[in-house]
Amino acid sequence: MNPQYLVESPPGAVRPLTDALYDVDFAAEDLLGYTVGLAQSLSERMAAWSLVHSEYRAKGLAIEGEEGLWLTPHDLLPDTTTYAAYRGGEVCATLTAVIDGEMWLPCEEVFGEEISTLRADGRRITEVISLASTIASPRLGNLALLALFRLMFLRARYMLARTDMVIAVHPRHVDFYRKKLLFMQISAPRAFDKVNGAPAVLMHLDLEMVPARYWECFGGAPRSTFVQMVQPNRRQNALLQWLLAQHRPHTAESACDFFAFGLQKHLYRKNPWLADFYKKLYPTLPAALIDHGAFDLAA
Repeated sequence: MNPQYLVESPPGAVRPLTDALYDVDFAAEDLLGYTVGLAQSLSERMAAWSLVHSEYRAKGLAIEGEEGLWLTPHDLLPDTTTYAAYRGGEVCATLTAVIDGEMWLPCEEVFGEEISTLRADGRRITEVISLASTIASPRLGNLALLALFRLMFLRARYMLARTDMVIAVHPRHVDFYRKKLLFMQISAPRAFDKVNGAPAVLMHLDLEMVPARYWECFGGAPRSTFVQMVQPNRRQNALLQWLLAQHRPHTAESACDFFAFGLQKHLYRKNPWLADFYKKLYPTLPAALIDHGAFDLAA
């Protein structure tokens, strides 16, 4: 069930036969029909935000009264990208990548010193946020997560020239990121208000060193993390071209749907300055729409 790619076409012209989803092919015969892709429409993003909120609430990391969606101010930035794993058309795992740029990184609320140190060294950072999964099998869940990380790594390193990746995780998850993806812990545990004060540590991955470190640690067997994640080959070239063809950054048109439904109001309650920020970011949209949403205006 692997989609076919026109890999000989000029860069940017390649599209898989499926428009939205990529058959993970990460030990594909073991993934039982899971696919991964980019959540790009508002409905796709809302499904991902809903899954994250539901999972975090079940773990005591989110509170009631947040409209059932896990939203951050960064979700409307043009280069913020949400990746999702699907089964039967339903989102079952997701994560989001935030590029350091227009706004501070989400983890800076707690790990500002560590991020400042990376920036001072000229590093170009991507942060992983809003990661959640409903896949019951730990093995399948890990494989799906690795498939999502592969897409995110390829885009961050080879399309956006990012040098570093960071993620704030609960201390009990440190071993997974250290052993499976070779992240390094660069902070002590600290309380993180965003997740109800739960402890978090900052993990860091030097993307420039990933190929060498993965080869050293995992070797070049066909199913190794090195081959699956970073080895340059025909399949990776197809994936990069697929990402180039599929990714659509936020524009005023796509942001308009978000504002029309009034989803920004939840964000404004905690960050009232965001309204002015979004007006500068999307100057062609009516200020009243960004402030209030279409339905309040109609009323």
